[in-house]
Amino acid sequence: MKRIGWLAVIGGLWAVVLVWPARAAAGPALKLDPASGSHNVGSSWVVEVGIDTVGEQVGGADAKLGFDPGFLEVASVEAGSFFGGQNFVQVTNNNSGTLYLGDVFENQFETRSGQGVLATVTLRGKQAGEAALDFDCTTGKTNDSNILDGLANDVIDCAAVVSGSYTLVAQGGTGTPTPTPTGTGSVTGTPTLTPTPTSAGEGGNGATATPVPGTPTPTPEIPVTGAWEVTAVGVGGGILLLLLGLMTGILNG
Repeated sequence: MKRIGWLAVIGGLWAVVLVWPARAAAGPALKLDPASGSHNVGSSWVVEVGIDTVGEQVGGADAKLGFDPGFLEVASVEAGSFFGGQNFVQVTNNNSGTLYLGDVFENQFETRSGQGVLATVTLRGKQAGEAALDFDCTTGKTNDSNILDGLANDVIDCAAVVSGSYTLVAQGGTGTPTPTPTGTGSVTGTPTLTPTPTSAGEGGNGATATPVPGTPTPTPEIPVTGAWEVTAVGVGGGILLLLLGLMTGILNG
């Protein structure tokens, strides 16, 4: 009886194993490389927007990313080589913190699989803190980030998308309001005069007196650039229409 009971248990476990759904493998995705790092405020670094089709044949892709314009700005964007770059389009808005990238093959029926680079983006840090560069990707949506197969179906796996997070570090001393004393004049405000050669201008020694202001002139801080700029909206808009026309051609083809 016990033997029959154990056989029943074992048989039940095997049945569960056989019918249990296999874990779905990751699908095509967009990924930032590097996805993390530490950089000085005011410095620039390069991030690749990569694509991995995981064996799928694809004919185009676009990426919609967002960032906090208080911490980051996009300095430049270059087309990647995965789709050839002839129909590459990019629209950057450093005011609203948005970046759009898109590319399709020049031949609307061409597809390929594998890994490569959709675009190369140069970022610049603006203030200390944690700065994120996130893909906008929601399963079932088509007005966000997409990877299109040969029939213009969106096959992106949003769960496999890799966004970026970067640590921005203030450069030494620039953020502190306390002025650093320089040269002579470090004892201004004290009525006692010290007979040192560096205190020229005090005591009325006419032959060698050099006029020195009563208070030291603080070293001006170099302001962090805050100019917002919208990059390539004019040219990018025209190319975007071309991209959308090609996408429509794929849909109607």
